[in-house]
Amino acid sequence: MSGPGSSAEGADQEPTEWFDELFGRYFARVYAYAVTRVGGTLAEEVASETFVIAWRRRDVVPDAPLAWLIGVARNVIREQCRQAVRQDLIAAELRAWAATSPPVAGDVAEVAVDRDVLLRAL
Repeated sequence: MSGPGSSAEGADQEPTEWFDELFGRYFARVYAYAVTRVGGTLAEEVASETFVIAWRRRDVVPDAPLAWLIGVARNVIREQCRQAVRQDLIAAELRAWAATSPPVAGDVAEVAVDRDVLLRAL
């Protein structure tokens, strides 16, 4: 199997037919790979994102796509882990900031207006 237009066989196939065949043949295997890496909760998201990427990059999907799809799934998992780490770091910074910052007294909008008036006066 290859991306539509990348071989004589693929050239005759419509992109949606090609994708339906790719998805039907390989989704379960990509999903199984993802389950072993991130568990059942995130596995469907990883597998789905993998096939979104396959659709977008259908012109580079090789004739034997399973290894390519697994590589894409691995990259999706890696990016999800990076995003989770970034979110955790931001949350920790916000908690630290909130713990050390004095609470704002009164309405925040009034503070902003007062600041704006003061800045204009200066």
